[in-house]
Amino acid sequence: MSSITELDYVNISTRAIELGCSMPEIAILPDNFHLARSRGELQIGRHATAARSMFENASFPLGSFCGSSHTGYFGEEDFRHWETNLFVSAKILEREPYVVSVALSIIQNHLTGFVAGEPERNVRVSFVVEKRDRTCRKLVYDGNIAGLRTLSHAIHKIAKE
Repeated sequence: MSSITELDYVNISTRAIELGCSMPEIAILPDNFHLARSRGELQIGRHATAARSMFENASFPLGSFCGSSHTGYFGEEDFRHWETNLFVSAKILEREPYVVSVALSIIQNHLTGFVAGEPERNVRVSFVVEKRDRTCRKLVYDGNIAGLRTLSHAIHKIAKE
């Protein structure tokens, strides 16, 4: 069974300014972006590091909030779940509406191989979507790989609000 949860999220552009970060159009979102006190505290998890490589291998242009200043952490993770967070701006969704479908296809193709033979494995992918008024909403998908495509419609619906 899969689900999509919608949550309020901090204003990404305001938060990027507070942290002294650049404002990408689409990027891996550090796990603690909303809580970090400084740019140097930003952290990405093991799966986010793998996701960046996956997108680079597919020649998909991801931006970055702070370049190489993200600190990777590997800690105690639940290996039954694959998890990553992406940010997508209103600007890129308006200019290139297909970008989310392409990103989801890359994720889906990668994960099909990653969880092969383990049907009980869930994926958790979240998108923080910037709306036209620059406010942000977070969509969290939790479920099987096949259901990932349902995120595209939900993302575009929020972006148009």
